[in-house]
Amino acid sequence: MKKMYATVLLLLSCVIIHRVCAQANVSSMGLAYSALIRDNTGKPQPLTTVQLRFTLLNGINGDPLRTPWVETQTTQTDAYGYANVTIGMGTQTGGTAASFAAVDFSTTGYWLLSEITTGGAYTPLEKKALQAVPYAKYAGSVASPFTTGTMVAFGGDINNIPQGWLLCDGTELDNTNPLYLPLFKVIGYNWGSSNHSNKFNVPNTAGMFLRGANNGLKNDPDANARIPFTGGIAGDKVGSKQMDAFQSHEHNYNGYIFHANNPNNVAGFVTQFTNGQTYLAQPLIAGPNIYADPNYCSCPTSQQLAKPQTSSETRPANISVNYIIKL
Repeated sequence: MKKMYATVLLLLSCVIIHRVCAQANVSSMGLAYSALIRDNTGKPQPLTTVQLRFTLLNGINGDPLRTPWVETQTTQTDAYGYANVTIGMGTQTGGTAASFAAVDFSTTGYWLLSEITTGGAYTPLEKKALQAVPYAKYAGSVASPFTTGTMVAFGGDINNIPQGWLLCDGTELDNTNPLYLPLFKVIGYNWGSSNHSNKFNVPNTAGMFLRGANNGLKNDPDANARIPFTGGIAGDKVGSKQMDAFQSHEHNYNGYIFHANNPNNVAGFVTQFTNGQTYLAQPLIAGPNIYADPNYCSCPTSQQLAKPQTSSETRPANISVNYIIKL
């Protein structure tokens, strides 16, 4: 089998996939790669199927634990022997980034290792530092307010959640999956886990109101009593929850009591009195043989009480949204 080599003619010019530049979205940016594929005699190899592998390295030697992106692409050379692909559109086979769009070009100076195979082991083609052009991808993304772990209210239904976001429905994810590892590094097991194994949960906001974390202040007087989601975290921590509650309170009412003939015999009442006494009897209407006791109050002989609004929970008026979290 002949070994394949390449002369890289155009390395890493920034292109935009499926969009014109005026409508550019940095999440769809890739890096254009073009190379002349030759055999070990120097002869170009037209119409030949090859597989390329691209690895972004943290520095010239790289660090396998910090490699953000590894992908493979299978392509066919053109009639002149050129292989033309767009890095970022291949199949991810490794790396810590959730997607190529999530690679953070602000953190370090990256190098690109390109390799080739027609079957069997990969042969290195070139290792080269990324120059200014690929960093246009970072420059176009710095204005985005959304980082991994950001939660926002989404006005669409669950079938229209945008790419790069997940519904906050408590789903269990695998933190060894490169797609979810960045999110796990941010939220950890705060929102639940399976015994703190390699499984973790996204927040479950279904039917819940969100409350700002107390962070040791006194705005949430019951913060230390907050409970966890299953396997999650309790107390004054992000990810804990509180069940519904109603603060204790009391009402003072004007009340009056009726007596029938004998003033010592209680015949009826209207409601609780300001002195705290309560009589469980039906109210009577004052008449010839029944009178209101002025020792309790000088109120009218009838009183209209408001009927309370009741339901299965205590809540303010609200609207329903889907909360989503950024990968």
